[in-house]
Amino acid sequence: MRIGHALITSLLGVALLALAASCDSSGGEPEWVGHWLRTRSLEVGNRVQVERWHLALEADGTFTEYHEESYDGNDLEQYPYEAIESREGTWREDGENLLLTGEWLEFGGGGIESLDDLASSLFGYSRSAMMIFAREGDLLFLGPDITHFTVWPHAESYSILYFETETNQLWRRSSVELTDSAGQVLQRIDERLELNVTGSSECTGNLLSVTTDESGTVEIDGPLTFCEVAVSDGVEIQDVGGSGTLTVQAVEFRYEAEGLGTLQREYFIQVGEHYLGYRPSEQAVALRNSAFVRVD
Repeated sequence: MRIGHALITSLLGVALLALAASCDSSGGEPEWVGHWLRTRSLEVGNRVQVERWHLALEADGTFTEYHEESYDGNDLEQYPYEAIESREGTWREDGENLLLTGEWLEFGGGGIESLDDLASSLFGYSRSAMMIFAREGDLLFLGPDITHFTVWPHAESYSILYFETETNQLWRRSSVELTDSAGQVLQRIDERLELNVTGSSECTGNLLSVTTDESGTVEIDGPLTFCEVAVSDGVEIQDVGGSGTLTVQAVEFRYEAEGLGTLQREYFIQVGEHYLGYRPSEQAVALRNSAFVRVD
């Protein structure tokens, strides 16, 4: 059985859409324009830690994003939501990606009480994000994101793979950059990964990756030296908003390339024609915790 056929025919049990065109059928605003809310919750001991991202993509080409967290979502009176970060700037189309550029203000640590504190908490930000729309445009997935901040929740990010039925190829193209207030690059990642499924468990591919941080730049450019795929049908996950479960297809890719150093393992569930990445320990909540829901 060709995996490409399996990937297409095993869809979510709800109405999902592939990547939308830049404008709606009436020639109006791009589909991503609007206000979106992402809610991520995980059980941590005897409490439920909750994060929210409020994302507004305006028709004039500007955006704002506000990220907040509650230490315990079960007791919002004692542990109300606290500001984690905010971003603002402009958006534009970048091929099939959405390019967000602007500033990122970090609220962590001891707070902002002076101009010096502000300078140390202000960053330059650029993100060329892949997109998936679902449920007639009411769900939006954007990935990947900045991962410079290693403590949870700042490292929260997910990948997206587009699938082309004509070529049986999966691919992603993304880039992120974070600079400090002086313009020093803290993290820059430009990546293109191509995966060609050639058999029930076999694949080939190419990886172009340029990663820059405070320690220097690492560049990888060449074919995958090892590539293997595993498909699981009938995987149950939680729906958005906790309203029941869905049955989806899950895919795991394992690959190596010169310069990577270790075997890479990436996990995805199918959303429409394309694929959403997740952490291996969070398969059941991958859709629920990653979706931006349209609120107006």
